[in-house]
Amino acid sequence: MSIMTGTIKTYNSRRHSKFLAECLFSNYIQMKSSSYHMSIHLTCTQNTYGLLNSGSPYSACWRFFEPRGVHIHQLGQTMLKQLVEKCYVQKPLDMFSMTAGKLTGLDQSGPKLASIICRGIEQAKDVQLGELLFACGIYGVEEEEAWLLAKRFSNLEALYGASIDSLMSYNLLNEAVAVNTYNFFRHPLNVSALNELQTEGGLKVRHG
Repeated sequence: MSIMTGTIKTYNSRRHSKFLAECLFSNYIQMKSSSYHMSIHLTCTQNTYGLLNSGSPYSACWRFFEPRGVHIHQLGQTMLKQLVEKCYVQKPLDMFSMTAGKLTGLDQSGPKLASIICRGIEQAKDVQLGELLFACGIYGVEEEEAWLLAKRFSNLEALYGASIDSLMSYNLLNEAVAVNTYNFFRHPLNVSALNELQTEGGLKVRHG
């Protein structure tokens, strides 16, 4: 079975169209490096298979703190953009050590709003697995796929060890998205970021 052919047949929805080129290129490189298409190896450290470590602070943080992800009450795009531009936030982990003083100094902010957001940050630390998986921005994993993965695998440890076959079982993910998900959870930068969010950021992931 060809990964590329399967991808072209599967990717008909406009929702996933922006991920097509990324998935095709990723799969093509991996096919070239292996005689058996289910034996997947990371071939480029620059491709982390998701937005969490994409190298774009704003894109990574906005996806992470989107309402469908690890949502922080009253944190909007304008404020997040200011935080990134001032280098207060360069990755999602930075938000969990944010101070009211930094927030107060932003445009269209003040002590009251800063206090609300700080409370929102604390509340956001209690997150469901489906929300966290969406927040990671794995290429091809939108809200529906994130919650299907959460229901099927229950915790991050299970996803770290999941095979491509298991990710595709029960029509859970199509082949291209399964490959991206498999590679995402085996990339050391992603594993490290998720561990730091829990150990340093205080994120508590509710499973199941």
